[in-house]
Amino acid sequence: MTARVLFSINDEVMAMFRSVVPARERSKTIEKFMQEEIERRETQRDQRIEQLARLVETDPAYAEVRAVSQAVDAIAGEAIE
Repeated sequence: MTARVLFSINDEVMAMFRSVVPARERSKTIEKFMQEEIERRETQRDQRIEQLARLVETDPAYAEVRAVSQAVDAIAGEAIE
């Protein structure tokens, strides 16, 4: 399925795009650009989450958080058994 969308794009950029990308390729080209940007941002988000997780796992400032988390994990483990 496809969707028609409305975006505001600078006139000069749109004119250059129309001059270099054939009409039959425009939608696919824009879709490709969007997919690449989605993947780039998802990768950045995942890297940031990993960075924060490492910080919580290793930084002395989060020792109390780790202790609480370990206590919760122990209780949850007992409940499963």
